[in-house]
Amino acid sequence: MFQIDKDKCLGCGGCTITCPKGIAIGSENKAEIINEEELIHAGGESVCPYGAIVLEEDDDIEDVFGVDEEIKDDDDQSMSF
Repeated sequence: MFQIDKDKCLGCGGCTITCPKGIAIGSENKAEIINEEELIHAGGESVCPYGAIVLEEDDDIEDVFGVDEEIKDDDDQSMSF
């Protein structure tokens, strides 16, 4: 799951422009995740240019995005990340 690092969030609203169905500015003038699936489709952590959207440490990429961490390149060679 993603969360908002309130110390890094400036409340600028840039994330709400990129992901209006997934993030809103809350009562503390900080971003709040309102729909994590929409946030994932919009780009997850990359939605905030200041790094305030973070993936909780307990989660791994496969759980969040439903993908395997092994990616094959054009030559069908495996690359692990």
